[in-house]
Amino acid sequence: MKIKNLNQGACPEHSRGAVSIIVSVMLLSILLVVGMGVSALMLGQARMSSQIGDSVVAIYAADAGAERCLYQVFCIQDITPTDECIAEVGVGLDQGCAGGGIISEIINPSLGISYNAEYDGLNTILSEGQYRSATRALELSF
Repeated sequence: MKIKNLNQGACPEHSRGAVSIIVSVMLLSILLVVGMGVSALMLGQARMSSQIGDSVVAIYAADAGAERCLYQVFCIQDITPTDECIAEVGVGLDQGCAGGGIISEIINPSLGISYNAEYDGLNTILSEGQYRSATRALELSF
């Protein structure tokens, strides 16, 4: 009776350890790539959420510019402009937005809050507010 050696063709004992090391290194590499991808996503979200406060201030600055420009436009449409309107847009009623121009103002120089508002002379006001790295814009049509 012949007995076959069942271990023929199988990996030797020292090769099994090498294969398990290679498999574990590959698994750890995959886990590292997944972890780095998740951390990159989380850092991007954290960066965006830190700018939300700046965005709110910028939109309020844009709103202030749009309101001031709209006030100037309505001042020139009055038949008898008030002293307030004349003080705001000049005696000729053609300064700033009133004459289809641009007004710019730095609301708070120490914080860097500012706006630019432009009237197209017809029925649209475009206002842009800035605060730190955030810039937000409004467009009014009337």
